[in-house]
Amino acid sequence: MIMKSAAKVTIVNMVVRSDFLNVESKKIDLSSLASSLEDWNGKYDAECFPSLFLKDPNGRATVLLFGSGKIIMTGIRSEREARETLDKLAERLKTELDVVPNKKYDVINVVARCDVDAEVDLDAAFLKLKNALYDPSLFPALIYRSKDPKFVALIFKNGKINVVGIKNEHDAPRAVELILDALDGCIDE
Repeated sequence: MIMKSAAKVTIVNMVVRSDFLNVESKKIDLSSLASSLEDWNGKYDAECFPSLFLKDPNGRATVLLFGSGKIIMTGIRSEREARETLDKLAERLKTELDVVPNKKYDVINVVARCDVDAEVDLDAAFLKLKNALYDPSLFPALIYRSKDPKFVALIFKNGKINVVGIKNEHDAPRAVELILDALDGCIDE
């Protein structure tokens, strides 16, 4: 059996959403806001997409700000990074808009990765695991769907595992532990 502690789990992306700006019945003028947020690389093209595209000048975060005041943020790797980015954006927008930002958010997806440093017998894993799909002629990984906790894992023959659909960064190691338990006997050591 693979040592669970040896499988290092890395968060590679998080997606969060927030009702960031409470603008009630009025809409934010995204076009004029884009030109005033050049330091955040503000870009807006209503014909292409109905949100203002912002890129954190000092970080990895990408933010979509909609006219309703809602945001979607991606590219972050921790909830701490989400809070820091929201704080920076809130400070920046206070000077541009006459609203107080709401810094509460919900994590809607966490993407994690690990490598077990051993080959996985995907044929054996497919026969063993319930809720698994594997057709190497269509996709090189076994797709495993867990119901509790709810997530999807892509398990590759080379031992790399990607986990998506987690709702909390602290659940990533638990999800990988469940996968490794389920793969007992399918990993060549």
